[in-house]
Amino acid sequence: MSSTNNKKIEISVLRILATVAIVFLHTCNTLTSNRDRYMLSEEQYGFFSSGTALMMWAVPCFLMITGELLLDSKKHIDLRTALTKYVKRPLIALFVFGIPFSMMELIMERKTLSISMFFDATINVINGESWDHLWYLYALVGIYLIIPFLKILVDNCSRELQLGLIVILFVFNCIIPFMDRLLRLNIEFVFPITGYTVMYLLIGKYITDNYDTIKFSANKNILWIVLLGIVIVFMTLVAKEDYLKYVGYNSPVTVLQSVLVYTLGKNMKRIGLSSQVDKVWKIDRLCFGVYLIHTFFINLSYKMFNWTPVSSERYYLNIFLYTGIFVLLSFVASWLMSKIKLLKKYVL
Repeated sequence: MSSTNNKKIEISVLRILATVAIVFLHTCNTLTSNRDRYMLSEEQYGFFSSGTALMMWAVPCFLMITGELLLDSKKHIDLRTALTKYVKRPLIALFVFGIPFSMMELIMERKTLSISMFFDATINVINGESWDHLWYLYALVGIYLIIPFLKILVDNCSRELQLGLIVILFVFNCIIPFMDRLLRLNIEFVFPITGYTVMYLLIGKYITDNYDTIKFSANKNILWIVLLGIVIVFMTLVAKEDYLKYVGYNSPVTVLQSVLVYTLGKNMKRIGLSSQVDKVWKIDRLCFGVYLIHTFFINLSYKMFNWTPVSSERYYLNIFLYTGIFVLLSFVASWLMSKIKLLKKYVL
């Protein structure tokens, strides 16, 4: 997008907020995923788990933004375009960033450096065994490949049929698995389209197409987000180590939370931010780079220097300080990377 008219201020704000939320999520989740390493107490584990759970809306919002933008009936995307324009970026990013990240782990593990480690790191990336946050890039490859087919579907479906498909996907990919986990059932009904990614793409498209006809109240959205946040924290504390089974990306509560945040973000276009669109857009363009690089600073701090939010008793304040530092460093790094022509052209 090059013209101001093509820049959506609400999308940029949502993407920036979701990016910051992802950094906060991983600042917390890196601790809870390595509980023994960082010797977390029950109280600390509950606090950082709750922080992770409350930020689970971020990735679904990224997916809904993708659905809004790429499933737009005015945008033409065939399979050739999907392959040459969209798929190549996450695919290249996987190897450009995944291989060094994997090599860092191998160096720390083996305490040495050799040429063979480069090949081991490459195999790790192919096998999905680099840093965890790169899972989103693997997902993006599949999402971009299916977009041309989804466009044919949504372009020729009525609003009622689109909503019906979203409901079916929600029931089979969210409600039934949730009930299975909660009630320890084994419901055998299945649906050919599995996974939550397609559902979130369609939700983003549906909300955008019907936003002006559906009465969204910002105040009510905020109230529901707060109330749902309380429920999420309660579920997290009760579930303990199994909390992600109940508040993960395919959880009904996370779906609701994500929809509420997304519709709240859509209100941004109504509060007079249009004069700031170019400034916000410049920050927005750095978000993908932030997503790629932020875990480097988290791992550098936690694993290399042993600086963590639990280094002092004020961990409940430190988590915000550390997140702020990681966000700042990541945006600066993303800006610096954007000055490298090859990265700018093929990755960022």
